[in-house]
Amino acid sequence: MAISYHFPDNIHVTSTLTIKLNNTNYLLWKTQFESLLSCQKLIGFVNCAVTAPPRTTSTTNNEEVPNPQYEAWFCTDQLIRSWLFGTLSEEVLGYVHNITTSRDVWIFLAENFNKSSIARKFTICRSLWVLEKKDMSFAAYCREFIAICDALSSIGKPIDESLKISGFLNGLGCDYDPITTVIQSSLSKLYPPSFGDVVSKVESFDTKLRSYSVPDSIGGRTGHIVTDCWNRFDHNYQRPDVAQVFSSLQISDGNDWVTDFGATAHVTSSATNLQSATTYNGNDIVQVGDVTFLPITHVGSTTIASTASKLSLNEVLVCPIMQKSLIFVSKLCDDLPCGVWFDSNKVCVVDITNQKVVGKGPRSSGLYVLGNQEFVALFSNRQCIASDDTWHHRLGHSNSQILQQLKNSKEIVLNKSINTSICEPCQMGKNSRLQFFSSDS
Repeated sequence: MAISYHFPDNIHVTSTLTIKLNNTNYLLWKTQFESLLSCQKLIGFVNCAVTAPPRTTSTTNNEEVPNPQYEAWFCTDQLIRSWLFGTLSEEVLGYVHNITTSRDVWIFLAENFNKSSIARKFTICRSLWVLEKKDMSFAAYCREFIAICDALSSIGKPIDESLKISGFLNGLGCDYDPITTVIQSSLSKLYPPSFGDVVSKVESFDTKLRSYSVPDSIGGRTGHIVTDCWNRFDHNYQRPDVAQVFSSLQISDGNDWVTDFGATAHVTSSATNLQSATTYNGNDIVQVGDVTFLPITHVGSTTIASTASKLSLNEVLVCPIMQKSLIFVSKLCDDLPCGVWFDSNKVCVVDITNQKVVGKGPRSSGLYVLGNQEFVALFSNRQCIASDDTWHHRLGHSNSQILQQLKNSKEIVLNKSINTSICEPCQMGKNSRLQFFSSDS
């Protein structure tokens, strides 16, 4: 009985198979191609169900003649081979263009590309199960999770809906345990929620969770509101950042200038210390004692005022990294002209023409400093020593630890009086509303 072979020469493979085989999509390509062969009843040509008939057949006279069934099989086999070649990328086609039958092409592709696709599947699945939200935003976590699921679908291995939901919930973390527990209990119902429903519910929970994460004004922590802060009635509690500010408290005057014989120019750290300044466009730099080179940003002039006169400083260089403003003594003497005298306690600048002192300054920490004497702060000595309660109010209601730090650094002086009273403004400031008044009704 003669066997007939189907020959669907009117099929446009490119319109049926939407992708070309490459190194990463073998499983998806194989699924589409098998569907095409199955619907045309040609799958047997590649899975060995249909074998090639003999090339020749014998006549009644025992003569070998071409077998018409082989020719029909060969035509159909070459049609499938052309379909295969039409769905391969140029790189893959270079491996199989010399293979003569569709079955051999199919087997070669399976042996060489199926392993890489399986390895890719395991890699993607592993990245899906180890994905955690951690510090990511909820939107970023959703995008990352869905992208991995799409990658599995692209290789023909879409993840099951229940496994997708389970993996999505496991990666959220303990902050989402309340909504995770509710969703997991609903998965056993007759109509469990879809993945889209789960994402929508978790997104609503995330919005509420972030609304609760506003730092309270007392402790600066998240996760609770001011009225629930455990430091609310702690009289000695102060936020750490405030304590750091007070502990680094020091008195500094940006108008102080240090006299220096070793300098070669007047130098300051900011253009705000100058009365007039222009941008420096030259190539010169300043070298300091540790062989560090500092850039020059501006050049200008200023004056140092005293009760008797003013000292003019010209061609002052601005180097932002400088710690102190320096006066080049030699240049100061040439510009006025003047003389500079030093003793164990102070420095004096004397105008040579009239022999008058035009500037003076104290010796501080081994440095002779000239400053603007018109900026003088006057205060009463009787306010230097005060009780801890007084200093508590003066320094913005800081706690006892801050006062102790300032006392140890000799910034303030406390007397020996002990006051254990509770500061009412501190307690009122840590409340969210005023206390209720008593009612007679």
